[in-house]
Amino acid sequence: MSGIELANTLTPTSDSKNPFEKVGYLITPNPSQLFNPDNSKLCYYAELYVPASIVSPGHECEVSAHVFDGEHHEVLSNKRKQMLTTTIIPLIGYLDIDGLTKDSYRLEIDVQYNDNIETRGEEKFYYDDGMKLADEPPASNSAVDEEGIYQSSDLSKMSEFELQEKGDQAMYLGTGTDQKTWQKLKKKVEDDESNASQKEKDIVDERRFLFGFWRAKERQANVRSPLTIYKEYYKRVDEVKERLGAELQEAGFPINIKDLLS
Repeated sequence: MSGIELANTLTPTSDSKNPFEKVGYLITPNPSQLFNPDNSKLCYYAELYVPASIVSPGHECEVSAHVFDGEHHEVLSNKRKQMLTTTIIPLIGYLDIDGLTKDSYRLEIDVQYNDNIETRGEEKFYYDDGMKLADEPPASNSAVDEEGIYQSSDLSKMSEFELQEKGDQAMYLGTGTDQKTWQKLKKKVEDDESNASQKEKDIVDERRFLFGFWRAKERQANVRSPLTIYKEYYKRVDEVKERLGAELQEAGFPINIKDLLS
């Protein structure tokens, strides 16, 4: 099974050109992995790889989705049957997580065939129920004010040119899925060149995606100060450009940011 992608929405669509379209569904990714009462459907997408020897309309497996809290207690689950009709099967679904308390959680997807668990995938996410305790730190230091963090950051104001440059540089740290999503977003901006209002919406999607990308990196590294990794990364990029950029480019040697930053 492939890695699990978490998403905000899961909607049937016929728009195959949309960068978030997969197998007939509009799947809007949530790279920040943050959910709340206004965004309380935990949508997911993964791919199941089936050996050709068992592909048959008469064969099926059981797909189970489970949510565990920080103390490893199961708080939600569901199960469904899946026919094994092809070698690559999209696993698409959602869990209603409204009512969870503020905590970090783990989504686990199990695939069982002939009473044996054949494969398992998992992904962490955070749920903020909006409740505040008297001794909580200010919202700007917590996961409560993600929108405020975004609006006050330079990411929310970046021009098209800046987004192209910084997005391409960021993808050296991205997964294959991140890179594919970024390329689709860039292409959509290019395709909508003649439609100013739609292009502006596409650019906002790019800004939101990059913000979520860097916030996800910080959650993985357990960094509390917002956009610290983002700022440090581009500081290093600028240092590399300043030290080696002009001379190497004029001499015809391209700069490989990935190698220089490793």
